[in-house]
Amino acid sequence: MRPSVRKLTYPWRSGAGAYEQEQYETGLQAWRRRVLPRIRWLLFPIFFAGLIYAVVGPATKVQFLAGLLAGGAFSVYLWVRDEPPEHIRRHGRGAAGERATARVLGPLRKEGWRLAHNIDTGRGNRDHVIVGPGGIYLLDSKHFGGTVTVERDTVHVERVDSPADSYNLPKLAGILRGEAWKLHDEIVAATGLQGLWVTAVVVFWSPFSARLVEGDRIVFVHGDELAGWLRNRPHRMSNDMVAGVAGYVG
Repeated sequence: MRPSVRKLTYPWRSGAGAYEQEQYETGLQAWRRRVLPRIRWLLFPIFFAGLIYAVVGPATKVQFLAGLLAGGAFSVYLWVRDEPPEHIRRHGRGAAGERATARVLGPLRKEGWRLAHNIDTGRGNRDHVIVGPGGIYLLDSKHFGGTVTVERDTVHVERVDSPADSYNLPKLAGILRGEAWKLHDEIVAATGLQGLWVTAVVVFWSPFSARLVEGDRIVFVHGDELAGWLRNRPHRMSNDMVAGVAGYVG
């Protein structure tokens, strides 16, 4: 029996980045509902008072300053409206990273590779699965707000302008390796194919000077290098095997 794996489908969108985009928009709307009413009470009286005086007031320096005040109040409102907290913005970056990965993978379809994005496992979300002559790969796209380095499978994100906010992600590799192993077991159970291996890959869309790091049963690669790296993988799967696996993963 095929394990319960289904693609995410939303009423208004699907495809790469859909889950993260929904999380971003949901969080953004909730944040706006909570914060913007307070901002309006503070800024709108300043905006309208300045605007009215700038339009109907005497042509003096005060009228000019009133116009500046009105424009400044409106600009601050727009800035607050579109600058949610970091925990919301990271979902937006995540969606952008997944869409970027999908774009660079797209041309591989013509070379015999099959792609699936946004796979809901019922316990989480798999960003991308790609199957082709070079094997099976589970990809996790990451777009961090800082510069990335990798040491012994631990990802370090450095905030260049704020070193105190830098952080490590020591569990990322282990979690993705575990998910790759679960995907392997699902594919074998569903297809009966043997001798398969699912490679875990973290795709960075943040500055990553190493460009490519091969760790312990996991690969870290910058998105710009991803397609070329996959093309250069040794061929290990026949067309029939690719079709069989692709029929399961989507």
